[in-house]
Amino acid sequence: MTALLEVAGISKRFGGVTAVRDVSFSVAAGQIVGLMGANGAGKTTLFNLISGSFSPDSGRVLLDGREIQGQAPHRICRQGIGRTYQIVRPFPNLTVRENVAVGLIFGAGRHGRADLRQREDEILEETGLHSLAGQRAAELTLAGRKRLELARALATSPRLLMLDEVMAGLTPAEAGRALEMLQSIHARRGLAILVVEHNLRAMMQLCSRVVVLHHGEKIGQGTPEAITRDPAVIAAYLGAA
Repeated sequence: MTALLEVAGISKRFGGVTAVRDVSFSVAAGQIVGLMGANGAGKTTLFNLISGSFSPDSGRVLLDGREIQGQAPHRICRQGIGRTYQIVRPFPNLTVRENVAVGLIFGAGRHGRADLRQREDEILEETGLHSLAGQRAAELTLAGRKRLELARALATSPRLLMLDEVMAGLTPAEAGRALEMLQSIHARRGLAILVVEHNLRAMMQLCSRVVVLHHGEKIGQGTPEAITRDPAVIAAYLGAA
């Protein structure tokens, strides 16, 4: 399959610490790829390198074959990469609908005033937030804020959606509903998705391929089933002796 996103030999250092070292992988259009690793493995740093929050010390990031590394985050977003954050960042004093509208106005799509409301309604419906559209973001539960974070990312009209622990902190029931929602969104939109998640059950059900990081280096790649049998992954991530 032709790569929508290609990460080629990317590295990033912070002083004497190498957070990401020579990592390469790709995500094809419409594919869901998981990024796994223990805390401190370099997953969020890699997200920041792809989305433009950090510039790499070496290596390349390509979207549709064009290099995007080092560009400003807003430019990368408008080329079709949307992301969520581990720590959700809504505009607390805006309503849920207004938060989604910001994403629609800012992102890769171009929406006239006539269809803006319709697009808001579609996104609120598919993320289960329509009944909360008039509520201030600050008043939402954690599960609601997580959904709003996803809704704002979807509003930017991404071709690649990057999800950074969207299920973290949720109850098992909430996580199950979030998984069903992501599967439904993927089936409807056909988006490529790159997802960081510690919920192994969710990764097994959601992803067609998983990339595993350990201390900033890629130590494994394959189907979820193959990864769970990989001795290096078991030792580094699952803690086997």
